Amino acid sequence: MSYTCTILTPYSEKTMRSLFSTELERSYARSDISITQERRNAAFKITAQDITALRAAVNSVTSILSTYEKTLEATR
Repeated sequence: MSYTCTILTPYSEKTMRSLFSTELERSYARSDISITQERRNAAFKITAQDITALRAAVNSVTSILSTYEKTLEATR
């Protein structure tokens, strides 16, 4: 069975590609993360072979996004 999750962000695709460059270069056996442009914002498309792999990939993306948002707030 295959699972798919899309996370829409309020940030630009260029910013997200820069922020996630290491994560996007990695190769995972059971999941894949890609970034696309949705209107003016970046969208993460996560596909996984099983629910555990999906959860791990979603956690990876949201963890980095959380750190980025906290950094933005601290620098304001």
